[in-house]
Amino acid sequence: MSGSSREAAGSFSVAVDGGAIPLVVRGAGTSALIFLHGWSLDHRIWLPQLRDDALADHHRLIAIDRRGFGVATAPPDLGREPDDLIAVLDRLSIERAVLIGQSQAGRVALQFALDHHDRLAGLVLVGAPVAGFHLPASEEDVPVERYRALVAAGSIEAMRRAWEAHPMVADTPAAAAILADYDGRDLLAPPPPAGPDIARIGTIEAPALVVTGERDTQWRRSVGDAAARALPRGRRAELADAGHLCNADAPQAFNMLLADFIRSAGL
Repeated sequence: MSGSSREAAGSFSVAVDGGAIPLVVRGAGTSALIFLHGWSLDHRIWLPQLRDDALADHHRLIAIDRRGFGVATAPPDLGREPDDLIAVLDRLSIERAVLIGQSQAGRVALQFALDHHDRLAGLVLVGAPVAGFHLPASEEDVPVERYRALVAAGSIEAMRRAWEAHPMVADTPAAAAILADYDGRDLLAPPPPAGPDIARIGTIEAPALVVTGERDTQWRRSVGDAAARALPRGRRAELADAGHLCNADAPQAFNMLLADFIRSAGL
């Protein structure tokens, strides 16, 4: 890898369209894993993975604050995020990487896989939505429009309280401190695109792992089942006693699952 030793391990920023995104890098292995956090979070949700010595001994672990979140200065725009990842790969002289996309960021990882398949070594989707599925009327997933209205009215604290009580994050203590810093700026931007449709992801040839927690919503788990079937080299896993943010709820099991996937897929 070219660049300073600071870039080999530590924190710095990469210039992207409209601003910059910060990175945290650990490890010096030959394979690169890029962790993409879910909506309203930042790179800190991946601390259980970044701090795992076994993962860091064998891989370069890279976690970013996506544009519009954390301390990223680049404005929110889900459609630009695959290009942000190209900027990260180029800055770190990485030819190909394994992308781990959590929740909303799974859409970013899937779009990257479709647009830049030559830069993708492997794909891991964690509680990710995929377009092409209707949400059951009996199940509330994320009431984004309600949250958007609260932020637009200047009620960011009320929005945070409502989201913190949602079952997708309420039982994950690691998310609480991150949500306290969420400023809602992405909700004031134009709504993001729906993301790749289930019918399109069958062209993704990279090894793929689809993970959910057993306490995630039934809709997310059903989407996970369908996505694993649609991906030509897809595998499916569900973590016991874990919710939507299963990497934080069951970090040891998640880390072992991730390491086994990378090893068995020859990555």
